[in-house]
Amino acid sequence: QGPPGHPDRGTRLAAQVAQARQRATTRWACPQPMPNAEVEPTRLHRSIDLLPAPYLRRRAEAMRLTRRGWLRVLRLAWTIADLAAHPRPDQTDVDEAIAWATATIGQP
Repeated sequence: QGPPGHPDRGTRLAAQVAQARQRATTRWACPQPMPNAEVEPTRLHRSIDLLPAPYLRRRAEAMRLTRRGWLRVLRLAWTIADLAAHPRPDQTDVDEAIAWATATIGQP
């Protein structure tokens, strides 16, 4: 556990990302690695039952998210949860996902 840029930190972060990718692949029941960014929209929508759905819907309506924005938030919420080793996104993960998604609207 070293400071930023320390080799041990990079190794630890790489392991965390690999574990997050494995969690996503297992959840989406794919034979090969499947990052959240590549999951079909229909699968993402079916995953809503695993999320704090009423909270997510209220936030999406308040933020006036488009369908594309909604999908971006779902993907980000799952990725944030996977990196934190959460079994499913919680309210904090959703808030962080909305913050990231709305911060990047209009950017490539």
